[in-house]
Amino acid sequence: MIPANQALPARPSFRLRDLDRSGPRSLRVLWGAARDELSSRYGDVTIGMLLDAYTKENRSGDSR
Repeated sequence: MIPANQALPARPSFRLRDLDRSGPRSLRVLWGAARDELSSRYGDVTIGMLLDAYTKENRSGDSR
């Protein structure tokens, strides 16, 4: 979970692989820890894509 005072990168086109170079420190640390496992599958995913998928899941009643 991202602290409320820690904003996501403002650009929805911001790719997860770019978190190494910029973005909030907490996200850089999380991505650094997960990068080896996730970069080939999720490196090109954007913040906007994640937010869209998350909000669609919540609207469909999925409570994972």
